[in-house]
Amino acid sequence: MLGMMHSRRSPAALALLLLPGLAAAQERPAEPAAERPLTLPSRDVAVTYQVSGAAADALPGGGAPGALRLAWDATGRRLRVGADALPEAAIVDLTEGRAVILDQGTRTALTLPLRGRTSEDIALGGARFRRRGTEQVAGYACTDYAVQDRHGSGTLCITADGVPLRGDGTWGGRAGRFVATQVDYGAQPDGLFRPPSGFAQFSLPKNIGTVGIPR
Repeated sequence: MLGMMHSRRSPAALALLLLPGLAAAQERPAEPAAERPLTLPSRDVAVTYQVSGAAADALPGGGAPGALRLAWDATGRRLRVGADALPEAAIVDLTEGRAVILDQGTRTALTLPLRGRTSEDIALGGARFRRRGTEQVAGYACTDYAVQDRHGSGTLCITADGVPLRGDGTWGGRAGRFVATQVDYGAQPDGLFRPPSGFAQFSLPKNIGTVGIPR
């Protein structure tokens, strides 16, 4: 998530914002296993986040704080994210390597290929972690980590089963923050991760319009 705090306004950027997408930009020495948290949720969950600062730049309103809603399918490695202020939503399928942008206004679904390393980026593949303590966010315990990558640094509070509940930091000199306000565990309907019936579907070639975390 820290890695997307400078993202431009687009539903695909919002989709990647909702999991900790701190880019794995270079190889680093191995860390003790105890220092690395689980960085993708291990079970189905729906989370509402409040975002502010640079993280809110992905929302209409020029940086005004707003709410983002995420649904995660652990078995299929799929997530869906949308914002109250946006008619669009995005589905990211890490297994298939694609994102689908839904537009309720035009009733269209646009499929875009993910860049090759996006799955690794979302899972914080190259970031360094330093455990700092524990806290409670939205009624759930999480472990607080200092996180560092060559593009920026910050903190993430992540549950034992891999749900990011709070984060703040700087990326390319810009500061942002997110915090979970509601967490609901439970099976997520399969229909959340598919275009609704009646939507016109379009797709782009793999070498055009790819979605990924900017470097």
